[in-house]
Amino acid sequence: MTRSEPATSIPNLVTGIVPTPYVVRRLTGPEMSLTPDTAVLADSDSAMPIARRFVSEYFSDTSVRLNLIRDATEARGPVLEFRLDAPPDDAVPGATGIDPTGADTDERHSIRIQAGGATLTAPTPAGLYRASASFRQLAAAHRISGTGITPMMVLDGPRYRWRGLSLDMARHFFTVGELSRVIDLLAYYKLNVLHLRLTDNEGWRLQVPGRPKLTENSDDFLSVGEYAAITDYAKQRFITIVPEIDIPGHIGAAAAAYPEIGTTIRGEAKLPGLPATACTHLDPDNEDARRFVSDALGVVAELTRGPFVHIGGGETVFMPAEKYRRFIDFAATQLAERGKQVIAWQQTVRAEPERIAMFQYWNDMLAHAESARARQDPYLLARALTPVLLSPASHAYLDRAYAEPPRGPGASRPHPGHPIHEASTIRRSWEWDPARILGDLEVEIAGVEAAIWCETVEGFADLGRLVLPRLVGTADRAWSLSTDHTWDEYRDGLASHARWWRQRGWEYFDSSLVEWA
Repeated sequence: MTRSEPATSIPNLVTGIVPTPYVVRRLTGPEMSLTPDTAVLADSDSAMPIARRFVSEYFSDTSVRLNLIRDATEARGPVLEFRLDAPPDDAVPGATGIDPTGADTDERHSIRIQAGGATLTAPTPAGLYRASASFRQLAAAHRISGTGITPMMVLDGPRYRWRGLSLDMARHFFTVGELSRVIDLLAYYKLNVLHLRLTDNEGWRLQVPGRPKLTENSDDFLSVGEYAAITDYAKQRFITIVPEIDIPGHIGAAAAAYPEIGTTIRGEAKLPGLPATACTHLDPDNEDARRFVSDALGVVAELTRGPFVHIGGGETVFMPAEKYRRFIDFAATQLAERGKQVIAWQQTVRAEPERIAMFQYWNDMLAHAESARARQDPYLLARALTPVLLSPASHAYLDRAYAEPPRGPGASRPHPGHPIHEASTIRRSWEWDPARILGDLEVEIAGVEAAIWCETVEGFADLGRLVLPRLVGTADRAWSLSTDHTWDEYRDGLASHARWWRQRGWEYFDSSLVEWA
């Protein structure tokens, strides 16, 4: 923006961009119209894949195929240019936290819109792709309003480098096609991690060559080829797949296939309401268990292109502390020797492990069976000086009932969610600040990750009703540098998004707190 151009802020009701952008300035002049004659131009070969993907995604949104051109002289209407360059304003702060790719990707970008077209500018392809997501949302709001797009300058970038969704594949299996739809949803809201929980007592969802019994009696697993395909699909959208193989607990499915690896606790010591198999664990003194973990983690490390692998480590209530400590060290060493960095749930901090790159904090629930032991975890996390990934159950666990009613009679109703969680409004799932979730403790925040557990999910429709619209609120908390925007502003920006969800075949909760467009 030049000094001669007057600018005013624009409410998010006008833009419809969510997560909320850092700066939106109104420019002078007439509106930009998107028509079938609008052309898409890339300023370089490096920008061309992003421009091409935008054309494809815009077609999915609208059934309109925009013309991809090589030179501006070919245009018959407005031009949408994708440009790899430094944004025109350096006022956007850099992100903090841990980059899931292991690099230091700059996702800051700008969007400049005037009557003759729009220019999307970013220093990296990832930043340019994030800008394209915002422009798709602007275009969607334009279609709903029936007016042109207001001339504006958008300056934006993420608050945290790690912004994700943890998806429970063990308790409900999702196909490659369904996972692709989830990835499309994450990309639309600028999330960049899909954390796949692939194992638990209820199922083992990844093929492990050399361990055929893990999957031979079920069709509900990802083959090696399917895992590679979904990894590629995510990478094209600048999303990193992070696999989780939960050990040394939650191994009922693995122990059912290979009984020699598991140690089952006495029946009278099991947790109330759970079968004894739910408390089975792996013993570091059991050579079969060690060999199994080496086999499984070796395959996962080989298949995973990103630098991170999650080893779980949660809820081994009846495992001796000394054995738990040795097993966590053993598993982390297996991955470190294969060039991977290890993520684990917050409980592992009690074992004082040396090879954990990131702890995932979740348990701020007073009623949970683990809560008494978890009260000291924040202090241990601060003392460990290890980055913390925030998934506080109070706000970021999406498998819970809604506290508010749906908008009207006959409106879609959510699956009830897990009974352990208190019902919550979509406002509460948005209304928190990651920087304050651990109080005044000094910890390095790696990022923010929502979690959807699937004990009560019976199909893809249930998944949609539980994650939408709450996942968008988590995305806003993780991305938006505009930390002072209000619930009303966020809600107004969200209102136009239900039409896109319906168009894409997503079920969602029709919350009465939002005037959906």
